Amino acid sequence: MNARLLAVLAVVCLLAASAWASPIISVGTIEAQPDTTKTFSILVTGGGSVQGLDFYIQIGDGGTANNGSGTKPIITNVDIVGAGTVFNASNVGQTNALASGLLWAVSTTTDTNKSNYLDASGVIAYVTINTAGTAMGESYPLRLSGVATGALGNPGADTAFASVPAAITNGRIDIIPEPATLSMLGLSLMGIIARRRRKA
Repeated sequence: MNARLLAVLAVVCLLAASAWASPIISVGTIEAQPDTTKTFSILVTGGGSVQGLDFYIQIGDGGTANNGSGTKPIITNVDIVGAGTVFNASNVGQTNALASGLLWAVSTTTDTNKSNYLDASGVIAYVTINTAGTAMGESYPLRLSGVATGALGNPGADTAFASVPAAITNGRIDIIPEPATLSMLGLSLMGIIARRRRKA
């Protein structure tokens, strides 16, 4: 076997390994304050050549669309093709199959006139939530796998890259206190000084 043939086989093996790589999505913990709007990103790592994205996301029990009772926080927008996303480079537009408060399902595919395949590495979605009605200390499950089990039955739907499944670790949304501002810290410091002067 000559050197040229070995080199060709090596390239084929590398391309195959890239195509079969399992994209990895770890949702993590999203921190948000009560009664605010927050946009955060969902990342994929692991690479691999993909041709489309079926993005499913659920907060809590999914609300009435999923036969649940949850009402907050709500999803107000999901963007999988905008600037900075993996599919911004090549897409045929975003299809919103479901956009119902706590449960969204959106999808896209690559545009063959631009690039048939993209590397599954980077931001796959920007998600905007509204935390009106939430309170500090509350925590809500945030799912990209096992979504819509109430509507679809087990195991529900999983975010995937067309025919390429992803290894997903679901996350959560934590409602945290508003950070102290400099003015608040200044008032607290003035109060401490005043109390010390009264004691003196």
